[in-house]
Amino acid sequence: MYELIKERFNKSIKSYDTHAHAQKKIAQNLFQRLKASLPAHPHNILEIGCGTGNLSQQLETLRPQQFTLNDLCPDCQFPVMEKIGKNPDCRIRFIPGEGEQVIREITGPFHLIASSSAIQWMPDPLQFLILCKSLLSEDGIVAASTFSPGNLYQLTQIEGNKLTYPPIEQIRRILAPHYTIADLCPEEITLRFPSPQHVLRHLKLTGVTGINAEKWTKLRLQQFSEKYRERFGGEDGTCPLTYKPVYIILKQK
Repeated sequence: MYELIKERFNKSIKSYDTHAHAQKKIAQNLFQRLKASLPAHPHNILEIGCGTGNLSQQLETLRPQQFTLNDLCPDCQFPVMEKIGKNPDCRIRFIPGEGEQVIREITGPFHLIASSSAIQWMPDPLQFLILCKSLLSEDGIVAASTFSPGNLYQLTQIEGNKLTYPPIEQIRRILAPHYTIADLCPEEITLRFPSPQHVLRHLKLTGVTGINAEKWTKLRLQQFSEKYRERFGGEDGTCPLTYKPVYIILKQK
């Protein structure tokens, strides 16, 4: 699965920042929430799934002494390094590869481990968050966003579910024995597009169709468009697409 995800996101790197409106907002909201729980000065930060750097450039404003970034796509290091590196006193390194493997091999401790709109691609996102615990400093936190059931429901009701997401109650139940849960908050972000074709274009240009290997034939596209407009089309002629992020802020017990 990771090879297909990598392929999709590699193709979208150049277009991602222009079209990832929801992901940018999610990164901004996650950053605002994590700041309330941070130790006074997070000297050592690890970001998993940094992508093109929407969260990274905000994390750098915390002025860490060491900032380690990871992404599945090695080419993400180029756009992300264009956005950060403004603090000459910060040592920055980029580690490509699967986030779970990085967590198992890297050496901490970290004052902050952060990840925005990335862990949902992992086979077990909550187990990944539990793995992060061993790398935290005594006052360290884990800050992540994932998605909840019903994410992109307009798409999945027509095309079927490609990813499954844990409900809030399951997240709390699984993580509570390992962390103090400082924040666990769902949100809805609805984007509107001129047509179903524009919805698909948005998904393609942001890599969100990362595990969908099916080809779009002319007939399939026509049928999809008709169903989308029939079920979800607004009175103004626009087509909605709803993201349902969940913000998770965890502290050492």
